[in-house]
Amino acid sequence: MLAYLDRREPVMLGHLLLPQFSQLALSCSLEPFRLANTLLGREAYRWATVSTDGRPVPASNGLPATADTNAAGAPAFDLLFVHASYEPERAMTRPALAYLRRQARFGTILAGIECGGLVLAKAGLLDGYQATSHWEVLESMAEAYPGILVKRDVFVFDRDRITAAGGAAAMDMALTLLAARHGHDLATTMAENFVLPGIRTPDAPQQFSAMNAVGNARVAQAIAFMERNLDCALPIGEVAAEVGVTQRALERLFGRWLNTSPASYYRDIRLRRARSLLQQTDLPAIEVALMTGFADAAHFSRAFRRAFGHPPTAERKVRG
Repeated sequence: MLAYLDRREPVMLGHLLLPQFSQLALSCSLEPFRLANTLLGREAYRWATVSTDGRPVPASNGLPATADTNAAGAPAFDLLFVHASYEPERAMTRPALAYLRRQARFGTILAGIECGGLVLAKAGLLDGYQATSHWEVLESMAEAYPGILVKRDVFVFDRDRITAAGGAAAMDMALTLLAARHGHDLATTMAENFVLPGIRTPDAPQQFSAMNAVGNARVAQAIAFMERNLDCALPIGEVAAEVGVTQRALERLFGRWLNTSPASYYRDIRLRRARSLLQQTDLPAIEVALMTGFADAAHFSRAFRRAFGHPPTAERKVRG
């Protein structure tokens, strides 16, 4: 964040729009700076949208977004937001990666929004940094780029790199930047203008799933323990012992609060993790099976087919 605080006004912001980017994430990372100009009564920030070829870019909702400039004609920005969402590998084109490397050489602060962090990683611009991304791709990001310290935070600041998990997290990140530069009172006023309940801290959870909303502390603890142990498929009795109840009691709690058994829930989250790895990496299916607690390829393939209606190999065909 210190690199951002050193920039003189007007701070030049760029938004690189890559195919299938999220318009929600774009708005959440742009509107706070627009409002800051209004509340400050001066043009503290300027911005421009960029596409690699200068043409409109389709967002994930199908609407095209106009680009102000192309990569060749874009200036050196103080802060460049990299917007990617669905199918981020298709955004990792040679022109896009070359443009990002060029901006890095200019000293631009680079901010990966949602799956934009994966694009920065592909360009080799996150090695040795802490970073985050959308929760669906965190595991595959860690596997594919071992030189990055991947965190589950909603946003991460590390020197001249910023990453945000996407969507509303981009607004929390932008408001935190503005608070650091212009004071907490201004950022709070901005949050109120956006009718937000507050500004999330970086370590806020990305997901409000059953683990957070289940309503029973023992079940929530059991799910958290399962999430930390997806590679070994622990016996349910061990999970129960971890949270201080008997196996039978844990089974009753899961039945009451989630309408399923602990074993079924555990298997389902391992399979979802496996599916994400198949979609986001080129790891062999047997390696994905072992990483998600399945002892052999045949067992993994049967469980995967029952859950998703097709074998793991078909998941790769769908992705391709």
